[in-house]
Amino acid sequence: MEARIPGRLGDELSRCGRLLQVALDVTEAWRALNIAASLADLRGVVLEAGTPLIKAAGLGVARLLKALPGGRPVLADTKTVDTGALEVRLAGENGADAMTVLA
Repeated sequence: MEARIPGRLGDELSRCGRLLQVALDVTEAWRALNIAASLADLRGVVLEAGTPLIKAAGLGVARLLKALPGGRPVLADTKTVDTGALEVRLAGENGADAMTVLA
């Protein structure tokens, strides 16, 4: 039996066959939104709210990325080490479909 990735990332993978994660490692929300908007015609794109972006603009930038046309999956690159359950909740409440952790 083939493993399935749950949620929006899995849905996008099933639809497109492969994913391209685009790291938005900038510090201005407007710049990240412009880059993300320029990818509107591409299939299989996952928008990564990069660590510098989250630190500069706040986790709510994930919600802004999610609101762009196309409803791309958003990954919050939080690099979480501690308080995993809390940070998962915060990322989800702010529009992220997935987040990164350090193990």
